[in-house]
Amino acid sequence: PNDMQTIIEDSMDTAYAFMEKMEDKADRVQLTMDVDENLPKIPMDARRIRQVITNLLSNAIKFTHDGEVQLTVKAVEEGIYIEVKDSGIGIPESEVDKLFEAFERTTQAKEQNIEGTGLGLPISQYLVQQHGGVLAVESTDGQGATFKFTLPYELPAIDAPEKPSSMKQILKPD
Repeated sequence: PNDMQTIIEDSMDTAYAFMEKMEDKADRVQLTMDVDENLPKIPMDARRIRQVITNLLSNAIKFTHDGEVQLTVKAVEEGIYIEVKDSGIGIPESEVDKLFEAFERTTQAKEQNIEGTGLGLPISQYLVQQHGGVLAVESTDGQGATFKFTLPYELPAIDAPEKPSSMKQILKPD
């Protein structure tokens, strides 16, 4: 079990530092958070969940030229709900499906020379899935985007691969 509050603080610190590196972004974009007090500890790989939240925040900052980026974290019946909402350029409906494909980027990202490789969201989706959640997106072109997922209170059972009875079996086939 890990403390979500520490992950949130680290992710927000990283997001503020990211904004400071970008030309007058800190003056044009307001970064806020709405976090439940006393979130329960939950089983998770804290480093990886921090990676997901930081990625979502940095994407929201990159794609919001003026406006707001908000991180919401709250305890719900299913687990810990995490949402990153921005008032940025949004995503055309025709391009939402390819967001989670490796190396795919939106037409707007390419046209506006917004840096990125197209790997952040596929990796984030994978990491959320490994924790038993689903990373979802809602967006309207020109009106921002919302990325959200819920981390369950208990990790899903993962089938371990079969172990050979000895290393000899691996090194010397029959």
